[in-house]
Amino acid sequence: MDARAYRALGTNAYAQRRELIIELATNLPEDATDEQMREIDAEVEIIRSEDARREGVAQLRSAKAAKVSSGEGLVIDKTAQRGIQEIDRTEEALGSEEYERAFAAYITRGAEIPSEFAQYAQRKDTVTTTNDTGLAIPTTLSSRVVEEMREHALLYPYVTHDNVPGGVDYPVINFKPTATWITEAAVSDVQDAKAERVSFKYYALEVRTARTALQNYTTLKAFNDRYVAIAAAAMGDALDLAIANGTGSGQPLGITKDPRVKTKAAMKAADMTKWDTWHKNFKAKIKPAYSNGVIIMNNATFEQYVNGMVDTNGNPICHTTYGVNGQEIKRFLGKTVIPVGDEILKDFDAAANTEVFAIYANLKDYMINSNLQLRADNWEDKDTNRFKTRHLLIADGKPLDTTGMILLTKSAG
Repeated sequence: MDARAYRALGTNAYAQRRELIIELATNLPEDATDEQMREIDAEVEIIRSEDARREGVAQLRSAKAAKVSSGEGLVIDKTAQRGIQEIDRTEEALGSEEYERAFAAYITRGAEIPSEFAQYAQRKDTVTTTNDTGLAIPTTLSSRVVEEMREHALLYPYVTHDNVPGGVDYPVINFKPTATWITEAAVSDVQDAKAERVSFKYYALEVRTARTALQNYTTLKAFNDRYVAIAAAAMGDALDLAIANGTGSGQPLGITKDPRVKTKAAMKAADMTKWDTWHKNFKAKIKPAYSNGVIIMNNATFEQYVNGMVDTNGNPICHTTYGVNGQEIKRFLGKTVIPVGDEILKDFDAAANTEVFAIYANLKDYMINSNLQLRADNWEDKDTNRFKTRHLLIADGKPLDTTGMILLTKSAG
């Protein structure tokens, strides 16, 4: 199983799988082949990363629950009479089951939001400067949508995530600080000299659905599950596409469209299966400090040209290992390969001359900036006489450090 498959497992299924792999690793037979040992080692590493991810999610949930139950996080105002008056219970209100039910009724039937929730549900000024932003999605659903986006998407889970104000220039070192050795007599310099700067804007990612897609669910749990699935899948796909190919106009700036990405590696069709050409044209351009990147390419490109390639001595260059359930883990030239569909990158044969067919990058060098506060609203489409719902996420994104990024392009020569 790969990392994405592990993320999709429920708590019980993950615990069972984890126990199985640890048992196999602990009691590996003496006659185990090198390939079997590599498979187990790879899954053990994935489990270690997944343990850390799940622990972080659990800690975040516990912290939020403790904050709400203790009353912390409420904005208070000390009046002239030295009294304490609560003036904002937004987090508590939007996280309640009552608001979940009111929101479900609004989406499925167009029912009015009860007055006791209206002041919290509108909150337009805290999310974006856009005037028409609908209602705030319950915090429980927002958290689930974000978590599902991380599990569904291919690229989005691996990029850097932050929430900083838009329209402000930030030095890249704000998000990628460096470390310096110091002594008792000398401290490190402040890292603000001539740093490259980036700025983020407020772009709205919209998902539209017909009300009929959600109105037939009769229980709150069924509605929540379906709502999360629809929003997470669509937004995860859109963010993946933006990370790779976003134009930067009305949407994030993608790696292939960023003019700061200067390094390119051109490959001819005749050389796509040649080990020495891949080393000369591509791997030789990977800077040592950026050797922990991944290769993103169309799955058809991988299967047709890369899988099964051998070096000059006949040794396999591409290593595809299989977990116990047959899940593929793909590596090429010592790098993990993330296979994607045509909507993100064309396969080599379909790509035009000079067009990008693959990307090499450490995805942590790309940043998505969003407060992850989702909103939704209903309206009537007069052209089709149908009621529709749209779901909005305010976000922007762009590469932070382009030094180690490489675009692999098709060469007709």
